[in-house]
Amino acid sequence: MKKCRKGLCVAFSGLLLLVAILLVRTFMFVPKYETKVTSQERQNAQIDEDKAISDLSEAIKYKTVYDYDNSKVDTNAFLQMHSFIDKSFPNLTRNLEKQVINKYSLLYKWQGKEDDAIVLMAHMDVVGGETGSESEWDYPMFSGQVTDDYIYGRGTLDIKGQLIGILESIDQLAKEGYVPKKTIYIAIGHDEELGGNEGNKVIAEKLKEQGVKVDMVLDEGGYIVKGVVPKVDLPVALVGIEEKGYVSLKLTAQGKGGHSSMPDKELAINDIASALDKLKDSPFDAKIDGPTKEFLNNVGPKMPFISRLAIGNQWLFKPIILNMLSNSPSSNAIIRTTIAPTIISGGVKDNVIPQTSEAIINFRIFPGETVDSVREKVEEYLKNENVKVDIVGSSWNPSKASNSNSDEYKEVEQVVNTIFPDTLISPYLVVGCTDSRYYQDICDEIFRFTPVVLEKEDLNRLHGVNERISKKGYMDMIQYYYQLVKGLK
Repeated sequence: MKKCRKGLCVAFSGLLLLVAILLVRTFMFVPKYETKVTSQERQNAQIDEDKAISDLSEAIKYKTVYDYDNSKVDTNAFLQMHSFIDKSFPNLTRNLEKQVINKYSLLYKWQGKEDDAIVLMAHMDVVGGETGSESEWDYPMFSGQVTDDYIYGRGTLDIKGQLIGILESIDQLAKEGYVPKKTIYIAIGHDEELGGNEGNKVIAEKLKEQGVKVDMVLDEGGYIVKGVVPKVDLPVALVGIEEKGYVSLKLTAQGKGGHSSMPDKELAINDIASALDKLKDSPFDAKIDGPTKEFLNNVGPKMPFISRLAIGNQWLFKPIILNMLSNSPSSNAIIRTTIAPTIISGGVKDNVIPQTSEAIINFRIFPGETVDSVREKVEEYLKNENVKVDIVGSSWNPSKASNSNSDEYKEVEQVVNTIFPDTLISPYLVVGCTDSRYYQDICDEIFRFTPVVLEKEDLNRLHGVNERISKKGYMDMIQYYYQLVKGLK
C-alpha cells in the first residue's frame, strides 16, 4: 500500500511539473516581432489623391493580358501602358534612367548616393477572365470604374495597384528633389502570370551581368489580412521570406485498346485512376519548419489560451497541430508539398477504349524537398502501378530563405508599423510563385509583400470576379513605398 501511495505521489508530482512547464512556456510565449520596432511619426507624402486614383483607373483600361501564343497578345496595350507611364509620371521620367527589356518589360534606375541598391518589383500583365464570367462583374473587367470607395478592374490587386503605387511614390519623391541614399531599381515585368521568363528573369540576368549589388528585393506576396488567420483578431502583415518550388509530373499509362463492348482487364484509364487515387494519400510528410514555424510562433501568442498553449509547446502538441493544419487547404499548403491533379486525358469516343491515358499533376514543393526528390518519391510511391512518370514544363526548387532578423527586414517592419499601426507583422511561406526567385543570385534579402489590408472576401476577388481595391488601401500603399524609400539606411 505504501509503495502504491508513493507511486501515486511520484506520478502526481510529475504531472504537476508537466503542467507547470506548459504554463510557464505558454505565458512566456510572445510574438517575436511585436516589441522589436518602435513606430516613427508618420509624415505623409503630399500625394494628389484624385490624380493617383485616376492614374490607376487609366492603367486598368489597358488590356495587358499576356499569352504563350503571341498572336493572341494585344501588344499595343503594353506599348500604350509604356506611353501612359511616361506621360503620367513626368518627374520619374526626367530623373530615372529607363530601359525597355524584350519589347515590353521596363527597368528604371534611380542613382542614389551609394551604389548599393534595392529593387522594387511589379508586373504590368494581368490574367484574363473565364469565358462567360463577364456578366458577373458589377462593372466591365477593364473599365477601371471608380466608385465612392473602390477602384474596380482586373489588376487592381494583382498587381497594377502595387505597380502604380510604386510609381506614384517615386514620382513624388523626385518632384521633391529627393536623392535616395541607395540606388533604386524598378523592375516591371510583362509576363509574370506565365512565369516571367521573358521579363524579370532577363532583367535579373542583366543586373547580374553588370555586377549590381542588391541589398533588398521587394516583390508582391502576402497581404495584410484581417479576419483571415483563425483566432487572431489583429490584422496580420504576411511578409514572405521564402516561396515553394514548382513541378508538374505527367503520368502515362499504356493498356489494351479496342471496342468498348469487349474490355480487357488491363485498361490505361483504370491504371491512371488507380495511380491518382493512391496519390491522394500523400507521400510527403507534414512539417512545422522554416517560415511556417516562424509564422506560428508569431501569431500563436495572439490566439486564445488553448491554442496558445499548444503552439507554445510544440514539443508536446506538434502531432495535434499538424493534424489540425492539414484539414484546411490554405494551412495544409504551408506544412507540406501539395499534390493537385490538373489535367487528365484518354479517349476520344464513347465506344472506343484508348490505348493511352495521361494525367498532369502539379506539385508545390515544400522547402527541404527538390524537383528531383519529388519525382523520385512519386516514382517510388507508384512503383507497383502501371504508369510512367515524367517532368513536363518549367520547374524550380524552393527559394532560399531570407533572414527575418536582417536590417532589411527590420526596415520593412518599421514602415508597416508606421503606415499600419496595430498590425501584427509575421514572416510566412509563399505558396505561389513570384518573379523574385530570379533575383536570388544577386540578393539574399528578398521579401514578398503587398502592403494593402484585405479581408477574406477580398481574397476571393484575386483572379476572380469583381477584383477591386479600396481607395484608402491604395493611398496607404503609396505612402508605404514613399516612407520605405525615404527611410532607407
